[in-house]
Amino acid sequence: MNITGRRIKDLIDKRGLTQSELADLMGVHQQSVSRWVNSSNLKTAVIEDICKALKIPVIEFYFDEHQISKALNIAPEWIILIKKIEQLDIDLQRKIMKHFISALELLE
Repeated sequence: MNITGRRIKDLIDKRGLTQSELADLMGVHQQSVSRWVNSSNLKTAVIEDICKALKIPVIEFYFDEHQISKALNIAPEWIILIKKIEQLDIDLQRKIMKHFISALELLE
């Protein structure tokens, strides 16, 4: 299995899904997902569709939480928090961000 296929499998497994369940989420045949797992070159559009079905940012397809936190020079816990906030209703996201901004202004 190549790196891209391994990443798809890891993301599916991490969410407790099967290839068939991912296929259902994406509206494709299970054979398509199986082909992607075993393919070495996927089109960007397919990767974006996989990420949309798994509700993850595309960057997470290429890098895990620890790699992202290291690149951004922030603790992995912040990445986890950001992901949880991303899953919330947009109005609630805005309220949370207002509180964060207010807290940051107090620190200045």
